[in-house]
Amino acid sequence: MKLFSFDGLERAGVQEASAGDIVALAGLVGVEIGKTVTAPDYLERLTGIAPPRGEPTISVDFKVNDSPFAGAAGST
Repeated sequence: MKLFSFDGLERAGVQEASAGDIVALAGLVGVEIGKTVTAPDYLERLTGIAPPRGEPTISVDFKVNDSPFAGAAGST
């Protein structure tokens, strides 16, 4: 396993990190999104974060292009 810290866009290998540091982990087996990674002597996991309730902040509509210029791309 390797631990990397960042200085700007540069990544450097480090032995330890503190709270608030942005790090990258390499070589962990069986880790999935939402899992907690802890020290071996502190196995208490963090509680999950629930998504906010209510209307979505972004909506996307996918539909057929029914513009008067549909299919006329590149023509003059």
